[in-house]
Amino acid sequence: MNSDETTRSESATVIGQGSSMVGTIEVGNIVYVEGSFRGTLRTPERLDVGEEGLVEAEHLEVGEAIVRGRVIGHLQASREIHFTSTAAFRGSVRTPKMVIEEGARLDVSDAPPDPPPEEEPGTTA
Repeated sequence: MNSDETTRSESATVIGQGSSMVGTIEVGNIVYVEGSFRGTLRTPERLDVGEEGLVEAEHLEVGEAIVRGRVIGHLQASREIHFTSTAAFRGSVRTPKMVIEEGARLDVSDAPPDPPPEEEPGTTA
């Protein structure tokens, strides 16, 4: 195992090639998807979808995302989303910064609206 693999396995959640997972992932570290994932995912760190990876999610809430494979759903990143030339995306995105490489295939729909701000007690609209 090289040092990159050691670092990845010690500080990341990995769904390896040939593996699949259905459910909810809420972690504080990087998430690598090289297999398939269906469900909801939240991390303040990075979501990294490999070229063979498939993510089908109603909601992905991440710090940043690098998409090399296929993603279907709503992708929200607080920092950045990067679609490489091998990416295939269908859904909605919300992010302050987006990088799209030539060759990336995107089918983007409107993002769901932000929830209304909560009113403080004693204030009127």
